[in-house]
Amino acid sequence: MIFICAGPLSPNLLFVMQLLLAMLERVHGVVDVVTANTVEELRAALQERRSHVMILMTTCPSEEISASILRNRMSILLVTQDFATLACQSMRTTGSDFVGALRDVTRQVSALSPVATSEGTARLPIAEQDTVHAVATRLMLMLGLSLDDNQLEEACIAISKDSSSTTVIDAQRQSVERAADTYQSRDILLPHEVLLIKRLEESYGALMDREHPESVEIPTEMLIRAEPPHPHLEGTIDLLGPSRILTFGPYMHLPVGRWRAELLFDIRDNHSGNEFAMDIFSNDVVLAFAKTQMPREGTFQAELNFEITRASAAFEVRTFVYVGAIEGVLTIQSLKMVALT
Repeated sequence: MIFICAGPLSPNLLFVMQLLLAMLERVHGVVDVVTANTVEELRAALQERRSHVMILMTTCPSEEISASILRNRMSILLVTQDFATLACQSMRTTGSDFVGALRDVTRQVSALSPVATSEGTARLPIAEQDTVHAVATRLMLMLGLSLDDNQLEEACIAISKDSSSTTVIDAQRQSVERAADTYQSRDILLPHEVLLIKRLEESYGALMDREHPESVEIPTEMLIRAEPPHPHLEGTIDLLGPSRILTFGPYMHLPVGRWRAELLFDIRDNHSGNEFAMDIFSNDVVLAFAKTQMPREGTFQAELNFEITRASAAFEVRTFVYVGAIEGVLTIQSLKMVALT
């Protein structure tokens, strides 16, 4: 018997793992707990299995392990949390900066998308002010577990250290590693960081829903200027200078599948003309490339179709000026990834 808990690494996911373990131990005794994101990790865990009951946690499953889970029609419990908390959890866990944490969240969410959108996946709703008992009852009903009132109360107290009426967020601060620090970091996010998170959540949050999103908006500030010291993109780009790369990044992730990149940009004062190029680069491979005459002025859209075969591989949208320029400015207005059927 295998219970699968899937979701981006978060206080909610770790809390549910602890609570489910406490509940299952009161029914089955010894329970194995495994974290696996690859088939190799899962095989190794199965070889060391001590019990007929196992909880499998996966936060960034490979394509192979997702296919295995779906092919065998395993029951999956999806546990999610708001993107601000996910980003702060990533910063605490990986030691990355804010932007690096956002990229890591897109990696996890993209890898989880096949599992999250499966009809066999049940989403566990959790609010921070829910009581531990309420979540435990929800778990019991969703998974068809048989616990009497005393067993359920014991499991709740094992997690909350106080009573079953303790709120989820208080229980997490007490029992979940790094949860208190994660929530503290979330509380002191800067306004522009909160805004960027909300914009990403509007697109990437849909990857955790049953319906696959039609498109994913990439904030242009996630792109990087090619000129040292390589600041994040904002404002206009002066085309004056030799042929060169203009921007790269965003080093974000997408679910496996076919996509179309739509780059909307504005050209001004390009009186002598030039050539504009764009490519999609991932895993040391150019997935798509296009070059065109750069117009004198106006707003235009460049499009490239490409395919993602590994959600764990970050992608870049790179832009180039192909001929040395004596004038002109370019402004990237938006970048959208459209899912192709």
